[in-house]
Amino acid sequence: MLRFCSVKLNVYCILNKKKSLEQKLDQMKVKAIKDMQNISNKIALEAVKKIISNSANDEKMKVINQKNLEKIFINLTNTKAS
Repeated sequence: MLRFCSVKLNVYCILNKKKSLEQKLDQMKVKAIKDMQNISNKIALEAVKKIISNSANDEKMKVINQKNLEKIFINLTNTKAS
């Protein structure tokens, strides 16, 4: 009878360990998914920042180029007039 109880206790312990390990694995999976989501959000934010920054720089360059073209046009018209 004692042997049967110890076998039953061992099986119970093994089942508890298995359940505990499965719970830890589930927690690790959830954490890994959250970490991937956070990383992908950070990457997306950085990409948007770069796009906005580059488009702002492009707009600045367009304005500068337009001003330079206007100056060149004025200089050319003044040169033709003289």
